[in-house]
Amino acid sequence: MIRSMFQKRLEGLLHTALERKIIGSETADALRALATEQGKEGGALTLASVLGWLGGGAVVLGIMLLVASNWSGIPDLVKIGGFLLLFGGAHAVGFTISRLGLPYERTAAAFHFIGGGLFLGGVGLIAQIYHLHGRPPNGVLLWLVSLVPLVILLRSASLSLLSVFAFVLWAHLEAAQSGSPFHIYDSFALHLVLQLGIGVALIGFSSAVKDWDAGVAAVLRGCGVLLLFYIIYTLGFYRYFAGHSGWSGRSEHERSLMVWILLGLGGVGLGVGARKMAPESSWLRLRLLVLLGATLLVGAGIAAVETGLVGQGERVEQNDFGWTHRYSVAGWTLTVFAWALWFLIGLWCIAWGAKADRKGFVNLGVLAVGAGIITRFFDLVGSLAETGTLFLVGGVVLLGTAFGMEKWRRRIVKRMQTGKAAA
Repeated sequence: MIRSMFQKRLEGLLHTALERKIIGSETADALRALATEQGKEGGALTLASVLGWLGGGAVVLGIMLLVASNWSGIPDLVKIGGFLLLFGGAHAVGFTISRLGLPYERTAAAFHFIGGGLFLGGVGLIAQIYHLHGRPPNGVLLWLVSLVPLVILLRSASLSLLSVFAFVLWAHLEAAQSGSPFHIYDSFALHLVLQLGIGVALIGFSSAVKDWDAGVAAVLRGCGVLLLFYIIYTLGFYRYFAGHSGWSGRSEHERSLMVWILLGLGGVGLGVGARKMAPESSWLRLRLLVLLGATLLVGAGIAAVETGLVGQGERVEQNDFGWTHRYSVAGWTLTVFAWALWFLIGLWCIAWGAKADRKGFVNLGVLAVGAGIITRFFDLVGSLAETGTLFLVGGVVLLGTAFGMEKWRRRIVKRMQTGKAAA
């Protein structure tokens, strides 16, 4: 896929260069041949490279096994010295490659990524040696603080991925830590809402840093999209676990501050990156902001129900093949909102992918809509009347969507053909 994209870009550049008479036809043919030759060579694996990777992996694994087998006999200072050597050496190699201007950017990024991961290992090593039984979230927070300056300094996409993981991990650990002001009592739904706020924030801030570094922005956007799709899909089953949090009898000040802070962070992210989202179309940008805002509202609604700020409402009974299930009105309502968000965000991905010529988002949207239809069928299958109504409504929605998108696609194609003819 990457090679085909390069070929298209090369053909476009050669076409422009020929029109402006910068190069001749013979030079253009020679460049095409060279690109084809390099492409064929680039995809081949040499025996030396394969043996090199296998040999290097065997050496690293052997060192790890030897150290593990003699761990109790290694002096503490040797352990700390070995860690500092590995940690400093990994970053030193990465900085050296960058400073010398060598064409190994990915190798330098890999060494920085290893160094960033080793820092957490060093925190655990110190805690083990000196028998420190403190708060685990503090160690992860220290790791996160060590990663952020490197992301800013190096503009590293790999370290930004590690930073997102560290932030999510810290948020969950802090929320689960007894005695923490951010403690979340036994509520799976609140932990989902916590991640929902982070996902929206990542998407918003990714648009804000796009001009600063496209690679970091892509990582933030990708992590945000994955979090949102995972969370919204899971919240489509919220009625099954709504209100099972044990909040009854809790004091009024225990309101899961972490959840509200991260939902607020999602709102801040939307405000910061609103103008730069979906620059291809203001129409699509407005609808994306509405969808993400609605996502935060659904998350806030679930948080309000789980913390007791909003009542569960009456119980609703549903009979499925002789089994009786009871759900709360609040749980059912928020579940339906989650279903609507899932389908609307999937359709938005299709529209934006077609507009921006990004097939990945088109495929993602199609898969999301298809997965949503199949999931809701198995989730809601019950009596013949309920199942028939589901298929009837779903079929009408699909037919209307297909008609509207095909009409929209033909309009875009016609406009593109008119523009080429005018040029």
